[in-house]
Amino acid sequence: MNKLIFLHNYVTSTISWIICNENYKLIDKGQTDSLSTLKDKDVDEIQAVVLSTEFLTKIIEVPPAGNSQIHRSIPFLLEDHLLDPINKYHLINSERDIDGEVLVSLVPKDLMELIDSSFIVENLSVKSMAPLENSLHVLNKTCYLAIFKDISVIIFGSKWSWCAETETILNLMDKGIKEYGCDKLKVFLDEKDTKLDLSSYSELKPVIEPVENDLDFLEKNLEIISPKINLLVDRYSPRIQWKKFLFDWRYALASLSLVFFLYFTQLTVDILQNSYATENLEQESKRLFFTSFPNEPKDIGLGILIKKKLKGISFSKSEPFLQTLSKVSEVVVNNERTSLFSVTYDVGRAQFIIEVQCIQYDDLEALQSTLSQSGYHVEIGISKKIGESILSEIYLKKT
Repeated sequence: MNKLIFLHNYVTSTISWIICNENYKLIDKGQTDSLSTLKDKDVDEIQAVVLSTEFLTKIIEVPPAGNSQIHRSIPFLLEDHLLDPINKYHLINSERDIDGEVLVSLVPKDLMELIDSSFIVENLSVKSMAPLENSLHVLNKTCYLAIFKDISVIIFGSKWSWCAETETILNLMDKGIKEYGCDKLKVFLDEKDTKLDLSSYSELKPVIEPVENDLDFLEKNLEIISPKINLLVDRYSPRIQWKKFLFDWRYALASLSLVFFLYFTQLTVDILQNSYATENLEQESKRLFFTSFPNEPKDIGLGILIKKKLKGISFSKSEPFLQTLSKVSEVVVNNERTSLFSVTYDVGRAQFIIEVQCIQYDDLEALQSTLSQSGYHVEIGISKKIGESILSEIYLKKT
């Protein structure tokens, strides 16, 4: 899976981007001043990192509670610590850690609307976004400092982070190192533009990583980019790129459409054929019925007329016609060595003429015995050999 990570510096309006695979192997990189450059990149995921002093980070201590309950309580805990009313901010919080602390990231809603609309305009589906100070995984007791000329980011292990003017950051760095017990110092800066005296921090054995620009910084920190929060939630949640989705799946969708078209075409043909066959069968049934019973009224449904005729037929005084037919059919069908070929009812003689197909004459005798035990008078009529089987007539009357 390839992903694109971009660092948007809102001070210089520069966008530095890198495309890498899931193992952070570099595939492509570049710098631009427009998001439109990114929209045609062939990647599976886009992740945004923002550098701006307008993003605020707060660490607050909260009692044990569910994440939704904590989220609802945060505005009341922060409203006295902000210059503007809390409802002017879009805020996201992390889960409560083992020390009972929650990281809260706040963004002015007007800035968040501006960022979100820029993604919409460029049809850019960004999966996650976080400020730089909340996007880097820094080891405990390590002071991490990144200087971008006039603004800087400072991170004290996993405890606290801040983005502000470089002068303000440097004035507070000594206090933060002591308060959070840092024993390491790592600094990223452009040595051509920034001169920094770290002699007072010699006991921390400062490690200076020179960077040429934002893109160089992003590349050197690629493997530790691990956002603690995602500001793109609720109304700012990522949107599906329908154009890209439809383009990527165009062949599959075309094939699926063809399959559905063929399926419904065949279904329509089958329905029409069945309808035609049903109509023909109904016409043939009417012809046979009215040939046999010419005096029956033709303005009554065929089903009603047949039921009327069947009700008027009794195989015997004690057993209706349909009941006898059901019993005989069940006996023949349940005999594995015998197959029912045809059934005819002779109304004048009140008897069934059953044609059965079997393998041996013994099978006929066994069938005769079974039917006799069921209370019928059974006679075996004409039998003839057909291939390896025997086709025989059985005359059946109720005793």
